This record gives sequence, structure tokens and C-alpha cells, in this order.
Amino acid sequence: MGILSKLTGRNEQVEAKPISKTGKATRPNFVICGAPRSGTSSLRYYMREHPDLEFIGGKDFEPIGGEEVGLPFNSPFVAHTHRAATLDAYDKVCTRAAGKYDYIGLSVRYALYYPHLMHNLKDHLPGAKLLFILRNPIDRARSSYTYLAPEKRKKTFDELIRLEQADAQEQAKFVNRGQWKNLFKPGGETNAVIDRGIYAPCMKRIFDIFPREQIHIIKFEDFKADPNAELNRVCEWLDLKPHTFERVSEVKGKSVETDVISPETRQYLSEYYAEFNQQLWDLLGWEGEPWS
Repeated sequence: MGILSKLTGRNEQVEAKPISKTGKATRPNFVICGAPRSGTSSLRYYMREHPDLEFIGGKDFEPIGGEEVGLPFNSPFVAHTHRAATLDAYDKVCTRAAGKYDYIGLSVRYALYYPHLMHNLKDHLPGAKLLFILRNPIDRARSSYTYLAPEKRKKTFDELIRLEQADAQEQAKFVNRGQWKNLFKPGGETNAVIDRGIYAPCMKRIFDIFPREQIHIIKFEDFKADPNAELNRVCEWLDLKPHTFERVSEVKGKSVETDVISPETRQYLSEYYAEFNQQLWDLLGWEGEPWS
């Protein structure tokens, strides 16, 4: 099957059987969807402590019968594949947790950004609850940069931002408009540092695909200030019993460096994001001033 067939083909839709006779989940029904570098790893780590929720991943996706098994929405490059029509392979992914927990969770790192991933989720797991955590885009950009070890960085943060500006201007040229291939450059890193902090258009599109009641959004700064309070708001949304999360003092995926942005670049990014941040506040009905 060619890449275009994989991207556009839609095989037999997976039959939805997400709940067992005992009322426990048999397929994923809770998905952490991003944003990356905004506390998603910590969310997953803390939430796994709840006795009525388990996450799948890692060894759950090891090859079955000689073929790698991944959920049909697990890749930003492949939409529906032949795997989607193989219910046995699909369900084996969840064997370890099926029928034992109220929720089976997983993380889909770039679901916030790639439109077809949300459509895949809707097709295969229409009743899934989607959790987002959104961070001040300037801090998210810094964290994305400092996540790489210093010896692996070929450019300073300021140099990277300037390159992304030039790349965006190039893509905006008439001859490049509308070319979907620009979304799929190697590693999916096109304008990753800047553009992955533009949340409002993504969330608006997601609200058009999933009912609002299936979506919960955390503000990173609130989560950092009182993780137990935010985690129990998630539990209330999921109709799970309250829980005191003991691991919240352990931070996963923490960036060590903080002073990598020049005042000039910080001012540029603050002005660049201002309109998008206001759109997000208006869309979500958040109180207070948007991120600056």
C-alpha cells in the first residue's frame, strides 16, 4: 500500500466495543492529547496512580505475529491502515488492562496539531475523553528547545526563532500555499518551536469534531501551582472517586535551563502570540489576562 493510499484510504471502521459487561473499559477511552512540553508526561505519571485508571504504551505495542501493532491514530503520517480492520490485533494492544479499569488511557503526542489524528480518534474511539494541558507558548517554546541536551543544539534559541521566521515566510509564498507536504517535513518539526504554541485554531477545530463535554483543558500554570487540585478536577470530570496523588513532588521531563531567550526575542514572541492567546481566552471563557 502506497503512502497516499495510507493517508487517504479508509478501511472498514473499527466496531466500537469500549466497555465490558462489568462496566470496565476494554479499549482506550481516555487520551492525553498535548500540548507537548506542557506537563503531559507528569499528567500521565500522576494519573496512573489512580486505582481505576491504567495507561497502555511501550510493550503493549510490541509486534504481534511478526507485525508491529499500533493503534490506527498513533502516527502523524498514517491515518487509516489495514491494521484498522483487524480487530484481534487492535484488541490485543489492550489485553493487559482490558476489563480491569474504568479507564484505559494513552498519550497521542501530536493530536492537538494534526487534523486527521482527531478524525481517527473520532472514528475509532467516539466516546473517548480527551485531556489537554496548555502552557504559556513562550515557556513551551523554551522548554521544547532546552529539552535537547546542550551538545545536540546546533543553534541558539534566538537563531532558531529567526530561521523559523524565514521558513514561515517561504511557505507563505504563492507557489507553496496549499501544499500538504509542507506539514510533513522530516520529524514533523516544521515551525515546531513557534507554531506549536498557537492553540486557539487547533482547539476550535477539535470542538467541531468532539462534543465539548468530552474535552477537559488544564492551564499548565494552575497545574504547577496545585497539581492535586487540578488532578481531582480531572477525576470529577471522569466521574472517578477523589484521590490524593502522592507522586506530585516528582516532575517528569523537566527542563533545567531557563535563561536562553534574549529580551528582544521574548518581546517579539510576546507580541506574536498576543492575538492568538486572546482568541484562546475568548474560546475557552478563561478569566483574567491572557499569557503575556
